Amino acid sequence: MPGVEFHPIQLDSLVIDTVLEFELHSKTASEAFVLFRGRDQEFGSRHREGLLSHGIHTLYVSDEDQRQYGRYIEQNISRLAADPTVSPLKKAELLYSVSKGVLLESFANPRSTDLVKRVDKIMPHMVDVIVQGKEALASMISIMSYDYYTFTHSINVSTFTVALANEAGVTNRQELYELGTGALLHDIGKSEIPKDILSKAGPLTPEEMEVMKTHVIRGEKLLVSKDSMTASRMLPVSLHHEKLNGRGYPRALKADQIHLHGRIAAICDCFDAMTTHRPYAQGMTAYQAVQLMKGKLRDDFDQELLSSFIVLLGNAR
Repeated sequence: MPGVEFHPIQLDSLVIDTVLEFELHSKTASEAFVLFRGRDQEFGSRHREGLLSHGIHTLYVSDEDQRQYGRYIEQNISRLAADPTVSPLKKAELLYSVSKGVLLESFANPRSTDLVKRVDKIMPHMVDVIVQGKEALASMISIMSYDYYTFTHSINVSTFTVALANEAGVTNRQELYELGTGALLHDIGKSEIPKDILSKAGPLTPEEMEVMKTHVIRGEKLLVSKDSMTASRMLPVSLHHEKLNGRGYPRALKADQIHLHGRIAAICDCFDAMTTHRPYAQGMTAYQAVQLMKGKLRDDFDQELLSSFIVLLGNAR
């Protein structure tokens, strides 16, 4: 099909006995793309077995159908996450992809009424993968994007936040779900920051930085009216830029005024921001970032939590 771009998807991301809202294509030996299943057709076990019998594990969707495929994964994520035949790495990839799709739409339409509900469907499965053990967490970390985009940064921060909270002794799943949800949405206020500031290819001026700092309050205003956005879910949103020495924003809170969830989110937010690449600067290595947080920035962060974070990073390698 000339002029059409196709993207690979893995066979194990398709759920048996579901109706497809997108076209599935296979690729011939001559590199031509041919229609395998059409839109609104069922994908069943006989289709899966037929593909496997020919050694086919990869199919393709067009540019036009990528969004529908993303929605399909989102709608079926519970079944995919519960499927023992899907590897931890594949589950991590699917969860990351679904989260990215939700956040992309959320930043485009932050007042969406179903935003938190959509995150609620994802987060229990993300938590399950993250707390399974170091191999599962390593799977999540291995697929992280290290090029800085607000939505991928948000997924990385949520992953690190849940993992650090668990490492620090938070084992209650509901608490981890709520913390992870708040961390995933912690930067939603940036959807209202002017694009020329948000995507500036260089350091911000002092005036631009003051505008950027308003994203915390903007995020609070966007989320506080949503029914399922509880007070505990708001903690990472409100506190991820507060510092123990009182030099953070927006409220210049100090030490014990900052809830544990906020202190965890602050470490994870800063670490990911420092280790991801910008158009104008290469990200630091993990070692460089934690050394800076233990040295020059020592008074900004809870050092006991930071030590736990370092252990966590070491165990996930």
